[in-house]
Amino acid sequence: MICGGKLEQRTEQPVGNPQLNCHVNVENAHQGIRTFLSQQLHDQPQTQTDSKAGEPAASQEKPNRSTISTDHIIWTNVNHGGHLNQPALTVVSKTPVPQSQPHSTQTLTPSKQCLPRQNIVFFKMHKCSSSTVQNILFRYGEKNDLDFVIPSDGDHLGQSSPFNKMFMLQLPTKEYNILCHHTRFSEKGMEEVMPTDSVYVSILREPVAMYESIFTYIKYNTIYHLNEINPLKQFLENPRKYYDQYDGKDRGKNPMLFDFGLENHQKDDQFVIDAMIEKLDKRFDLVMMTEYFHESLILFKDLMCLTMDDIVYFTLNARSKASVIHDITPLMKEQIRRWNLGDVKLYDHFNKTFWQKVRDFGEERMNREITELIERNEQLYTYCIAQVRDNSARVWHPPGVKVESFELNPAAQNDSQCVAMTRTELPYTGLLRRKMKSKYHLT
Repeated sequence: MICGGKLEQRTEQPVGNPQLNCHVNVENAHQGIRTFLSQQLHDQPQTQTDSKAGEPAASQEKPNRSTISTDHIIWTNVNHGGHLNQPALTVVSKTPVPQSQPHSTQTLTPSKQCLPRQNIVFFKMHKCSSSTVQNILFRYGEKNDLDFVIPSDGDHLGQSSPFNKMFMLQLPTKEYNILCHHTRFSEKGMEEVMPTDSVYVSILREPVAMYESIFTYIKYNTIYHLNEINPLKQFLENPRKYYDQYDGKDRGKNPMLFDFGLENHQKDDQFVIDAMIEKLDKRFDLVMMTEYFHESLILFKDLMCLTMDDIVYFTLNARSKASVIHDITPLMKEQIRRWNLGDVKLYDHFNKTFWQKVRDFGEERMNREITELIERNEQLYTYCIAQVRDNSARVWHPPGVKVESFELNPAAQNDSQCVAMTRTELPYTGLLRRKMKSKYHLT
């Protein structure tokens, strides 16, 4: 799960409040970052571990909301877009706020330092919390009247083919602002529709957790004709047998590399895989980590020069606990890593570059901004959300896989921010498609 700077074996929802992602555990998050950075400074590589020994005890104390003042003006050092540190003014609004509305904070950055970026390719990776990041970009683009590279129908820009502009709604404009729907990566194809100054961002997930999630979500137990008791265990005992015999090759092995453009016949070619990872490293400005979602969003905010309110979120498209395979043994984890060696290499490479970016950002500054994000998320969750539902008819989900969705508090049902933050991909895509057609007078 995502718990500040501490990596645990991730389930789709943490224990306790199912959508706060350990928001109450601020101090533990900070301690996790300090521990990890200390290891990194001694050149100790980060690896996934099954042991929970040495983890800090879970704190039961929530952040004190009374400490959020409406009377303070604070100067902080901000580093945006690789520029030198300059003071930025953080203003906690003094405007009277109705009791039903949570307080809002913004970081106002001097115009000479950076301006919010508007052109971005967010390469949406399957089963990596990418729907949550996509929702952030949907809201940002809608608020600023930006043009989306959006599917002409549905919510995918193609399925197994690399991105091509033939998959998108054609607008009477040469360049677009945001590309953030599922597709397969094609640098050439994306450069045809995106400005040259576009930021390229993606997100990865630890390969064992990611493979279990996509194996269940795509229902490989049916595709590979496996038993219903423990299909993943059966598959891992002889993966080549099922992979070669049946369909489902695209994401049945190294699914993250496949989405990045690796072809099925290249999935065991380590030379091609290494060259692809090197090429991706040169193209992408930031590759986020699902397990360190708060740190990822803070780095994303800094890269894009956004405010904290731009990146607040509720976790979207998450499976319920009942749909997660919990009995993955150490042997099965090792089998998953061997079968998906290319994805392991991909993840290890970008996990290393990710933590270099965290070090460059600064530990104290990261801790401070994570705390602010956690508190803001908590406020919005309390105000907006009445309950979390499984298998709502309003949310698409594969047969047999339960996906969680939100029911808003009565007072929040007409609140534009609450509504937008809980709007899932299909209806939001439809809304944006209609808005762009109206903007450009398309039928």
